Amino acid sequence: MNNMRQINFLQPNVKLPFSEVSGSFAYRQQKAAELVDKLYRDLMPKFRHGELPFDEVKLSVKNVLKGRGRVRVIHDEHGEYMGASYFTFSEYTCSISGQTLEMPPKIKKLTPCDLITVLHEFQHIADALFHPKYMARTQFLYLTNLFPSKELDRYTENVLYKVEYPKNVKDKVHKLKIFKQKTLKFLEDKTIEEQIDLLQDSRKFLQTEIQAYKTQLKYAKKLAKKGYDISNDDLQHCERKMLLQEKLDILTHIAADIIKGERAKMK
Repeated sequence: MNNMRQINFLQPNVKLPFSEVSGSFAYRQQKAAELVDKLYRDLMPKFRHGELPFDEVKLSVKNVLKGRGRVRVIHDEHGEYMGASYFTFSEYTCSISGQTLEMPPKIKKLTPCDLITVLHEFQHIADALFHPKYMARTQFLYLTNLFPSKELDRYTENVLYKVEYPKNVKDKVHKLKIFKQKTLKFLEDKTIEEQIDLLQDSRKFLQTEIQAYKTQLKYAKKLAKKGYDISNDDLQHCERKMLLQEKLDILTHIAADIIKGERAKMK
């Protein structure tokens, strides 16, 4: 495990120079937000009659990244989601070889609602670039065979990413109690090292989803003010319906308790 941690280095061509990713978390998050805004400003003038050719997204992403980070804009072969972003891995070194921004095959021209999805997904990409620890965490799980896995996928989809719709405070407390129980159940057959790694990865997942939904709302409001017909779902705080911040707090406390328990054993 320790040896594996030592060789978990990101390839230079998938990350930004250190000079661009140094500074506080808040500073780097602001830089990520600025990159997303550059993409928005590059794309908006390309809309014609309320539509944007898919290939123009490719050109704009390339333009704002200036060829860095190895990000490809492609059609999702499965078309399961309205949009997605993923890491790609080298079959030779198993290290991250780049990122993808994906849209369903049926989308040849984007509407303003599709643009909001693109910006949501590009926020994930920007977060990975300006918070390289996010990318390194995913790469480490891949190297240690913790990711991808059906079990982790089920936990992410059915627990972390579940839309909760709490009716009131009492219902919210109940749903969060269930979330904690399911999380502890997910972790129970893992080693301490695996528990910490999975918790940290899940925390990273929630952090970037919270930011992506804030980005989604920000640009949905901008486009609505311009007179575009925007989905009501995009004009809401989706992260609040999913209790993402509350779930993040619970994961942080669980990780802290595990680390505290291990330190106590060492004493």
